Order: sequence, then C-alpha cells, then structure tokens
Amino acid sequence: MKRCSSSASASSRMKRCSFSASASFPTQQRKQKDLPCQCQNQQSVDSKNQRRRQSKKYHDMTNDEIVNLCKPHQRPKARRVVDALRKYLIQVSESQGFNFDVYPGHFHGVTSVMPVEYSRYCPSVHDTFHGDPKCIAQLVIDRYNLKNEETKYKVEYIEKMHLSGGGVCRAFTYYLTFCARDVKNETEAVTMKTFQASVMMNRRKIYQIFTFRLKPN
Repeated sequence: MKRCSSSASASSRMKRCSFSASASFPTQQRKQKDLPCQCQNQQSVDSKNQRRRQSKKYHDMTNDEIVNLCKPHQRPKARRVVDALRKYLIQVSESQGFNFDVYPGHFHGVTSVMPVEYSRYCPSVHDTFHGDPKCIAQLVIDRYNLKNEETKYKVEYIEKMHLSGGGVCRAFTYYLTFCARDVKNETEAVTMKTFQASVMMNRRKIYQIFTFRLKPN
C-alpha cells in the first residue's frame, strides 16, 4: 500500500511538474505559432497611413522643434546636424526602420535605429545574449516555409542590418534585409528573393516578429 501511495504521489508530482513547465513556457514564443507571415490588407493600409502622417509631421516641424526632440545636453550638437536629423527621422518613419541614407549620430531616444555592418558584427562583443542575425533571419523564413509548403527558402546572406534597443532589459530589435533562395524550386527562373524582417529578441531568446515582407521596389 505504501508503494502504491508513493507511486501515486510521484505521479501527481510529475503532473504538477509538467503543468508548471508548460505554464512557464514563454508566452511570446507560444503566440508566434499563430502569427501571420504577412500582414492583413487592412492592417497594412492602416500602418502605411500612420507612417505617412508621422513622416508629414517631421516634414512640417521647424528646426527648433526637431532639435527639442533631443535631450537638453545634446541639443547644441543636434542643431548642427538638424537637416540630417530631419531626413533620418522621415526615412526611418517611411521605411519602418529598414532604410535611411545618413545616420546623424546618437541622440538618446531619437536616433535609436542604428546602422550595423553585418560583416563586422560580433555577438560576443556587441550582444552576448543573442546569436548570429543570419540565424534570426532563417528563423523568420522558416515560419514562412511552414505556412507555404510549396516553398523552402534558405537565407543566403544579410544585405543590410539595423539595430535598436539594449539598456537594462537587453532587448534588441533587428531590422534585417536579407536574400533567400527557394531550394525546393531551383528549376524556376527566379529563386532568389529579398525579404525584410524586424524581430525583437530579449536575453532569454524570446522573440517577436514585428514585420515580415518582401523588400519593396
């Protein structure tokens, strides 16, 4: 009888352990299964309209208003590069962080999306918690492959990379422009396509896909 009760208690402990393990599974990672690979039309239109309004806002702001977006101790420097700062804000707003011509320098809370040269990016130096951005791009494209069984894209190389975030929580958002080849349909004329994805990943490697799309022409 004692053995039965001990096995029963062991069984109940196993149930409790399995429940707590599933309960502690990262919420963001669970929800990723239900994330669409492409935004719905209405969401895409709303997002585009919002970006246009934000871009127009930066167009219409005076130089002083642009400078005042920065911290007080950074305003003298911002005044010297105000034209580049305005252009940066407009381009980041319109492209969702993927494209801008000139980076005016670091202004806290204003120029948070920074250019990073992928060939010089070293996770062990810049970001000890995260892996290779190429692996992150492959993770995103794998989600696309799951929903489109007729294709099997494999990331070939990173074309452009921008990065934002950091701080105490060590959560970074990667803005990746990358080329991927459809290895399942290599007989077709066009097997290489350029995609863009913005992905947030924290120190626990819990990730969230904000944007995934073909690179606009």
